[in-house]
Amino acid sequence: MNHGVEIKVLLIEDVETDAELELRELRKSGIIYVSKRVDSEPDLRQALQEFKPHIILSDFSLPGHFDGYRALAISRELAPDIPFIFVSGTIGEENAIESLKNGASDYVLKSNLLRLSNAVKRALDESELKRLQKAAEREIEAQRTFFRKVIDLDKNLIFAKDREGRFVLVNEAFAAFLGMTASDLLGKNNVDLISRSNAELVKHLQMDELEVMDTKCEKFFPEVKITDAHGKIHWLQTIMRPIISSDGSADMILAVGTDITERKQMEDELRQSIERFETIARATNDAVWDWNLQTGYLWRNESFELLFGYGEEAEPSIRFWMEHIHPDVRDVIKSSLYQVIEGEEKYWSAEYRFMRHDGSYAYVYDRGYVIRDASGKGMRMIGAMMDMSERYAQEMKIARLHRIRDVLSGINSTIIRVHDQETLYQEACRIAVEYGKFAMAWIGLLDRTTGEICPVAVCGEDQGFHDTAKFSIDENKPEGHSLVATVLRENKVIFNNDVAMAVDVKYQQELLARGIHSIAALPLSMGDEVIGVFGLNSTEKNAFDEEEINLLREMAADISFGLESINREQQIKYLAYYDVLTGLPNRELFTDRLVQALHPAVPGYAVALLLLDIERFAYVNDVYGRHVGDGLLKEFANHLRACVPEQDRLARVGANCFAILLVDIHEPSVVAHFIEEKLHGVLPRAVMVEGRSILVSSKVGVALSPTDGVEAEVLFRNAEAALKSAKQANAKYLFYAREMNALVAEKLILENRLRQALDKQEFILHYQPKINLSSDEVCGLEALIRWQTQDGLVPPIKFIPLLEETGMIIEVGLWAIRKAMEDRQAWKEKGLISPPIAVNVSSVQIKDKNFVPAVISVLDSFPDDKAGLELEITETLIMENLDDNIKKFYELKDKGVRISIDDFGTGYSSLSYMSKLPVNALKIDRSFISDMLDNPDDTNIVSTIIMLAHSLNLKVIAEGVETTEQVNLLRLLKCDQFQGYLFSPPVPPLDIETMLKARSTT
Repeated sequence: MNHGVEIKVLLIEDVETDAELELRELRKSGIIYVSKRVDSEPDLRQALQEFKPHIILSDFSLPGHFDGYRALAISRELAPDIPFIFVSGTIGEENAIESLKNGASDYVLKSNLLRLSNAVKRALDESELKRLQKAAEREIEAQRTFFRKVIDLDKNLIFAKDREGRFVLVNEAFAAFLGMTASDLLGKNNVDLISRSNAELVKHLQMDELEVMDTKCEKFFPEVKITDAHGKIHWLQTIMRPIISSDGSADMILAVGTDITERKQMEDELRQSIERFETIARATNDAVWDWNLQTGYLWRNESFELLFGYGEEAEPSIRFWMEHIHPDVRDVIKSSLYQVIEGEEKYWSAEYRFMRHDGSYAYVYDRGYVIRDASGKGMRMIGAMMDMSERYAQEMKIARLHRIRDVLSGINSTIIRVHDQETLYQEACRIAVEYGKFAMAWIGLLDRTTGEICPVAVCGEDQGFHDTAKFSIDENKPEGHSLVATVLRENKVIFNNDVAMAVDVKYQQELLARGIHSIAALPLSMGDEVIGVFGLNSTEKNAFDEEEINLLREMAADISFGLESINREQQIKYLAYYDVLTGLPNRELFTDRLVQALHPAVPGYAVALLLLDIERFAYVNDVYGRHVGDGLLKEFANHLRACVPEQDRLARVGANCFAILLVDIHEPSVVAHFIEEKLHGVLPRAVMVEGRSILVSSKVGVALSPTDGVEAEVLFRNAEAALKSAKQANAKYLFYAREMNALVAEKLILENRLRQALDKQEFILHYQPKINLSSDEVCGLEALIRWQTQDGLVPPIKFIPLLEETGMIIEVGLWAIRKAMEDRQAWKEKGLISPPIAVNVSSVQIKDKNFVPAVISVLDSFPDDKAGLELEITETLIMENLDDNIKKFYELKDKGVRISIDDFGTGYSSLSYMSKLPVNALKIDRSFISDMLDNPDDTNIVSTIIMLAHSLNLKVIAEGVETTEQVNLLRLLKCDQFQGYLFSPPVPPLDIETMLKARSTT
């Protein structure tokens, strides 16, 4: 249901203040309503009859003997289709479940009225859906009634049966054939209708019906002898087709039969009186023939010439007959004929296509009787050909009409269901091909600017047709002379039933190459204007007659109606949610997006609302006129679009005020960056409007959620306050919280200093030794970055996260690797034994696609010392994108780089992946080391990690070791290395050099 339309709300509530709270929630969510409150049974009954609400909101506890259950029962009795929602604070879980079983749509606790508006909207939508479904069911029933009348008017015997052999559909002609009524036949099967003495026939018929359903192929039964329950003999000729469901299964058959009882009696009489053969032959309308099997001479009566147009030129031989059978079945017919002649059977029959004198094909039913000599050898064969073309054409017509009605029904259902034109176009083409069995269906729309007709939907065997075929409404262009162009110019249905013989069909050869022999084009309109064409292509000749075209004309009208409805609906939605001048979302739509953005309750998740005000806008209106002011707003909106690609996060919310929504903000500085780099960086100082250059400036007010509010209205109010402060302070932008302005300013200053630090060579490396627990020797170093400023060393915790946030960690991290390798090389050049150096790697570096090539480039600068680098990567980081990381680590390992897992035990590593990682060592997190002397659980964790690592041939390093007791326990647990303040804190390179010299002299 359109929630912008006014609805009637009936409240069954004895407390007026509670009712007002409920209505307030509806107003806040944008629901437009009129309401009425009742608190007694008589008032409820009167309101249901006179007020006629769209939805009922009821308290569960009401005064006297009138309670929520009673109110629900009365509502279901008098207004069963109106949604009923309990809004109560005392309903209880059991009562709530019971009320839903009794027909309530939902229940909402008064303590949680935030759910009310969504519950009301959902209930209204479900009510509207039920209404539409009932309307669709009525339409389907009407179509069924129409189809029933159509088949009852047909003289052919039409019936449908299910997999159990029961009749599910019969027409009056078939019922009369069996001497019964249609209603008496429904539900019965062959056992009920055929004599019990003929059980074999019942079984055979059931097998034939199942074969048609299982193979999903049409089957022709030339003659079936049926003895009914009354002993009467019937001969029936039947065509059975499977009825295929939408899921591809076939559980029913549709049969079209002909009563051939009289014809069979005639054949019997013919066989009984051969001597009267020629007299009977000349008296019948069938093409009677007499074939001498010894000489090949074939005599035909005069009806042969009347039926097929041949005169004396028709050679009286079996060869002439065979040559004129359609090539597709010629060998099959010949084989079946000689099989009867050379066998012991007497009768032969077949249905096939026979070429007329004019080259067309007649559908004939041919049957023959073999006259044999005393030895059983076939001497003559006499028979008759019946021209069944008219009946076949009628059957094909019924099938085509049925398919087109299926298409019409499917498209009408689609019109009800879809709400955008593109889906309607695609579905209409799909339904035409799938249900109508057209070879191809396509829809083209007219471009009024170029005059070209551009395909927007194609389904079926296109085979590149529309890649080469071009259509235009312009008669001055070659592509303007086509059936499609004529349809658009004259606004009428045009069809051609024989593409091969047409002289005015454009792309004739292309169509014939794709097997297309009939085409039709239907105009599509919107209002009084023709906007496009619906093209239908068929592989059959003469696929369209007047009756079918009328149905197709109705279908085109329905599609046009659907397009108009969708267009009106889209216009209404656009006017309701978009600013007409700029095309941006308006405040209502933007508020809805803001409410959605505020919904996720994720730790650290925040959103920012930015309000921009064009300064001196009133001055522009006063000096240049309102039309120039409008032009300025449009240009300003266009520049904002360049800054905010997500159009639903940008809106015009006031005369000269615009709003921007930023989501998933983890740091206020992100907002500042957006304003500094994108917003003020893209918006020009001068905007050209109608040839005038107008200077434009804007102020920005920012409110953050949840800090400045968790509701949309509160956030808007605070952003407006921040905007007002920015204007008064003449600042480019201000946050609502004053301390936030200071925090952001401080962070931006720190970020600017960091950007200069690398150029100024303010970053330095300190090193912390790793000690081998079995030899007490220095076996490795960990490089730790420090920032040396004029004010002293800045703690890593204060600048490392900012480096990662800004992406500068990629450049600084690569500098750290290069610097560590340079220090190691310098120590080696002084004759010192320099152990491998481990450098920490952040997630930002690992995710960078150039990380591995950059590290390899650094290593190539130290060709003699590639084994001296070790990278430390946290356990959690490795598991984030494991398969990709494994590939990167193996590339580095091939270059001699060692890999260590840092802070092991704090993440969620999988043991199955640990064996796949090219890792050399695990570093046990300091949190386990610091407590392992006092906490047995931590001791067990450390012991388990050591055993796990050794089982995978990995070294184990304990970090954060500060006491001798910790070292002794680590030795007992067979840990390989440790590092910590017990031996040395991180120190400058000169201290490491001194340490290495001291070690080399001992």
